[in-house]
Amino acid sequence: MEASADRRDLLNAEWFTLGDGARLRWYRWRAIGDKDRGVLLLLNGRSEFLEKWDETARDFAALGFDVFSLDWRGQGLSTRPLPGTDKGYIDRFETYLDDLEAFLDAVVAPAAGARPIVMVAHSMGGHIALRFLADRGPPVRAVALSAPMINIRTGPLHRVVVHLIAWFATRIGLADRYTLGGGPFDPAREPFDGNVLTGDPDRYQVRMDYFATYPELRVGSVTMGWLDAAFRSVKKMAAKGYLERIRIPVLIGQAGEEALVDNRAMASAVERMPNARLQVFGGARHELFMEQDTTRTPLMEAVDTFFADHGV
Repeated sequence: MEASADRRDLLNAEWFTLGDGARLRWYRWRAIGDKDRGVLLLLNGRSEFLEKWDETARDFAALGFDVFSLDWRGQGLSTRPLPGTDKGYIDRFETYLDDLEAFLDAVVAPAAGARPIVMVAHSMGGHIALRFLADRGPPVRAVALSAPMINIRTGPLHRVVVHLIAWFATRIGLADRYTLGGGPFDPAREPFDGNVLTGDPDRYQVRMDYFATYPELRVGSVTMGWLDAAFRSVKKMAAKGYLERIRIPVLIGQAGEEALVDNRAMASAVERMPNARLQVFGGARHELFMEQDTTRTPLMEAVDTFFADHGV
């Protein structure tokens, strides 16, 4: 296993400027070898950044894909809506959709040309991918999702109560406040032992090492505003007829030991989409692509076969 943390250097990424002046950081991993299967758009999850996905992107490049990815607005080195902080914030999830559409139209689609485009997305990125497919109808051949955020697990408090708190806080001007119990990134609060993300210590350490070496990449807890926006987006996705619009092939990988997103909502979403299927990885935690090879290798093989079965 070759983990990106061993590199320590930042990727020599490029920048894309949006209409409102915000700048998104992106990178292209060019296909390796003689295969040319098309373009793969890789959408990462909350608090993540390009370098964390370098290993996975290079693996897909070795399978013959030109891989494109970006730092979401508010993450990595892209523009932060709350400058000078590591607060996880977005005003509305439609902002992510607008950013993704602009990136696809200006960067990804021109590079793809007549070649097929597929998507791989994780967690929050999976949520954005599904909404993008339902709302914008992009020219995408097939989509593979890792633990998509169809709904959020909220611990001991019922999600209705959590949403009400976030909604009220946002309405009285506290959208930029960390959620209850949240705060800036603190490695002491995130030891490997007992973590809910992965059972692989080396892959777990990738994010921690980059955050230590490059503090500007750090993202701490979510804010009341992000949480309110997430719940509003979850509600839209749950509406009758919404996910039913998505007719392209969708593969969803689910972690058997999931603790962050709602597996029941994930299974329900698969039932609602006419061309979707679920594959459960027993014993795996939330970050399937960052898991031990006993999970990650079968996952990569499943995604590779899935795309091949649909002509890519």
